[in-house]
Amino acid sequence: MTEEELQTYLDRMAAAYAAGDAKACADMFTLDAQLHSPFAPPAVGRAAIQALHEDWVAEPSDKSFVLVDHGSAGDIA
Repeated sequence: MTEEELQTYLDRMAAAYAAGDAKACADMFTLDAQLHSPFAPPAVGRAAIQALHEDWVAEPSDKSFVLVDHGSAGDIA
């Protein structure tokens, strides 16, 4: 995954947050993904990730993600 591809992914995530769309946020993860956050217990699976995002996107946000550095191997970044 290139730096540009990863930033595009992060921009899509920020747009989903701004739209308050928890499903769109969750759809960016694989079906068996695990999301570990300092703000909540681990969420395992897309349904759990969507449920977690329901709380996170409940209030309007101008969240943005700025890629500072990255590394990758194949399709993992």
